[in-house]
Amino acid sequence: MPYVDFAHVRSHVQIEQVVAWLGLELKKEGDQLRGPCPRHDGGKRALVITPAKQLWYCFAPECQSGGDCIELVAKVRQISQRDAALALQAHFLHPQGKTGSADNPFKGLDYLQPDHDLVQALGISKEDAAALGIGYATRGTMVRRVLFPLRDHRGKLVGYIGINPELDPPVKLPGKLHL
Repeated sequence: MPYVDFAHVRSHVQIEQVVAWLGLELKKEGDQLRGPCPRHDGGKRALVITPAKQLWYCFAPECQSGGDCIELVAKVRQISQRDAALALQAHFLHPQGKTGSADNPFKGLDYLQPDHDLVQALGISKEDAAALGIGYATRGTMVRRVLFPLRDHRGKLVGYIGINPELDPPVKLPGKLHL
């Protein structure tokens, strides 16, 4: 399952971009955009977008809800917020950023092989392994193991757990961690 950084999407995707991407026809009224809600018949001014706050609200009686760009896509396309965030991330943020960068904090080491047989044997698809930075190590201190990145709450890489049931020990932990 691909990773999505909700906070990164919210802070880097402008709601005006999302309005255009969704094809919503809204008119500028002062510092807001207004128009009909694509999901409800609440009148020509029911949907309000406030770009300065990166928020929207629908005044249609059957809706009366609002939120950020992720919630707008979820509402208009009738999909989950996770799927909406993934769609925004894929369209606007191009997650193929520099390895280990803030734009792509979950990409692993360049030499890891996400399509190796040992990774596949664990039931992890090549695409998911690549997106999460999981792969077979061809060099380094955990050579011949499938490496799983360990990250702190900011997404910074703090180490790897290496697994290979054919080696001794079968699980190798970084520095201060112990089983």
